[in-house]
Amino acid sequence: APSDRRASSRKDGVDFVQIVDNPTPYVGEQITYKAEIASALGIAEVELEDLDFNGFRKETFGKKRELVRNIAGTRTRVHSVRDSLFPNAPGKISIPRRAITVKARAPVRRQNRGSWDLFDDVLSDFMSQGEIVERRLSADQIDVDVRPLPPAPPGISGYVPVGDIQIRWTLDKREIQFGESFTLEVTLRGDGDLRPVELPDLSTRAEVKIYPDKAEMQTEVEGDKIVFVKRFRTAIVPRRSGELELPEMVIPTFNPSKGEYRLLRVPPQHLNVVGKGGVDEQEPITAPRVSAPIEPQLAAADDLLPQHVGNEILESETEIPSWLVFLVLIGFPIAMIAMALLRRHAEQVRAEPERVAQRLALKKSLQDLQQFKGSSAGDLDAFDVV
Repeated sequence: APSDRRASSRKDGVDFVQIVDNPTPYVGEQITYKAEIASALGIAEVELEDLDFNGFRKETFGKKRELVRNIAGTRTRVHSVRDSLFPNAPGKISIPRRAITVKARAPVRRQNRGSWDLFDDVLSDFMSQGEIVERRLSADQIDVDVRPLPPAPPGISGYVPVGDIQIRWTLDKREIQFGESFTLEVTLRGDGDLRPVELPDLSTRAEVKIYPDKAEMQTEVEGDKIVFVKRFRTAIVPRRSGELELPEMVIPTFNPSKGEYRLLRVPPQHLNVVGKGGVDEQEPITAPRVSAPIEPQLAAADDLLPQHVGNEILESETEIPSWLVFLVLIGFPIAMIAMALLRRHAEQVRAEPERVAQRLALKKSLQDLQQFKGSSAGDLDAFDVV
């Protein structure tokens, strides 16, 4: 393995160094860049100058790391910033000179030291109230000599990821009914830049229809490397029944540790479709089902339904006016309460003896009056008193 290349600077107990772990990478190979600040003083603030990595594609590790190392018997704090760099072209590429400003607290040591020396060392940075000192340092540029890839074997073209890359694939089933779909999942994983990688095109196969999902891209940190994980899912809908064969898929890569090309393969897939169907017959109507959601595709209503049907479905339904709903909700309980009150009043009137006697006496008087006038008895019911 190639040794790293570094440029460093030291001033008053503060060390600053920038490092590349591989100064002679291939084009597209991942190298790790570090900017490290080491000091036995209590570091209060660090201002690292921004840097343009011209000639590289950069992938960041995220937040800086803070470590504690024992250097020459002294507890030393080390602040580390890391980036992964991918050279874009062969030749010499320079990482520029970089400056840093460090504000540190010089600890105040006790003159009389006893049996608690170890305890004092551990807490010295926290308990001391030493003076804040500022140091500005700069590290010289680092030259990276990028090697070109060797000539590719016949049949390899386009983008080739450089790194140790592995492949894994799965097919959800081997036999389906005509009109259903298979799901092929292919996962690539490695320290090569997988962002531009795409699977070979299968849409030219007349026997199947291909519905690729959007590829999923993730990154992970393993040691001082960024590992890429790219996952492809594809729904495959056969256009005829019987036995089908998907061709082999080949993804070329370049292994820098061995200095050679490596072909990742998904072997030919043999599928069995049960039921009647053919390329010239009616297309399958079952929508493809894949393991992960397919991004929604928008379509106009007239593309999905006949015009006279689509317009009827798209028309909004007639709504009941809100005032009528309010009236029904409020009026119905009020009417029920009023009827209950009237019924209760009538029952109270019938239940009181005095009112009953008065009612009967009034009715008898009316009957006597009608007889005196010669009225018929059938008209007396009209004078019923409630």
